[in-house]
Amino acid sequence: METLQQPLSLPVILKQVIIFSDRGKRYEVKFEDIMYCVAEGSYTFVHAKGRIFVSSRNLKNFETLLPEWLFYRIHHSHIVNTACITEVVNGRGGSVTMSDGKILEIAARRKMGFLKSFRLKPGTDRNFNLSRTFTFRLGDGAFLI
Repeated sequence: METLQQPLSLPVILKQVIIFSDRGKRYEVKFEDIMYCVAEGSYTFVHAKGRIFVSSRNLKNFETLLPEWLFYRIHHSHIVNTACITEVVNGRGGSVTMSDGKILEIAARRKMGFLKSFRLKPGTDRNFNLSRTFTFRLGDGAFLI
């Protein structure tokens, strides 16, 4: 058995894909291209850049499949790619705005875990103060919440 001399780099990890089929065609979707997943009934709608895929697998399957350093389950019905979040709004649970403009609710019981995880994602430039008003710095922009 061969041992890796250096740790795997981020681009190698991001080459992992999920394969969806639709009307006889196969689509390979990179994890990084998935913006969020929404559960509706017994189906999961996977919103990727440029396309929406429907799967009969439940959201728990996607939660175990997608890397936890990139994705977070913010609600019973939502898993988000934290790199695709453009705004976080404070409230009882709060909400996130995704890069396509979709607003998704954060469950009140998942809020603190999400905020801690969101702040600690590797390679991000995010700062916030855990007070009543949150200030998030997302990439080049700053948002006051």
